[in-house]
Amino acid sequence: MKNRHIHDEKQMMADIMLYLAGNQKLFRTHIKERKVRRNEVFHTDSDYFYIVKKGAFVSELSSDKGNTHSLMLYSEMQIFGRSDSQSSIAVSRALTESILYQIDRDFMIDHLYVQPDLFRSVTNVFFHLTEDFVRMMALSNMKPQDKIICTLYLLIKRIGLDREGNSFQLPSYITQSLVSTFCRTKKFTVTKEYQRLISEGYLEINGREVIVLDFQRIEDYLIPFSPKQVPVFL
Repeated sequence: MKNRHIHDEKQMMADIMLYLAGNQKLFRTHIKERKVRRNEVFHTDSDYFYIVKKGAFVSELSSDKGNTHSLMLYSEMQIFGRSDSQSSIAVSRALTESILYQIDRDFMIDHLYVQPDLFRSVTNVFFHLTEDFVRMMALSNMKPQDKIICTLYLLIKRIGLDREGNSFQLPSYITQSLVSTFCRTKKFTVTKEYQRLISEGYLEINGREVIVLDFQRIEDYLIPFSPKQVPVFL
């Protein structure tokens, strides 16, 4: 099943940017483009919303032991930020050379307030984002083998890649290291599981290219699990 809400989110964000651009003077005053280099750590400010114009970001948390845990993935035309009360324990890191729209929060809210349909759509985006976060956190209850294939599934769904068809190439930023930080497991374990997925016809690797051969099979793999164990998008 294609993840429609991600497609709708990206289209809705594109529509919002078009709407906000209606007054170019205000747009230039309250919306800035920020270039972020690959692997640069980006600290969000509660006075702004951020929409990814180009590239991809991962929200990360460092543990007391120095380990990095990935929390959420954001790709083009997806929104993120932080609340006024949220402490800066998590940071966002650019996975590619990226560009962000930095939008004054009050400016955006004031404009959406007079557009109830757009405002409702934005609130739905944040509801879905919360659901996605809960799904990511539920991975900790799974066995490593199942956790890794479920993480791939969730990341693919998160960026709407499955809308391109049943077979597709993963973006280069979805590395085994990134998957391991979402799974909170060792990269060696991810590499071992990738080999199993290759041998069983789920994946194909050509150099640094990772190709999903049959996404439907990945969905089917997850069906037998209890919904309490596997946070699927079905």
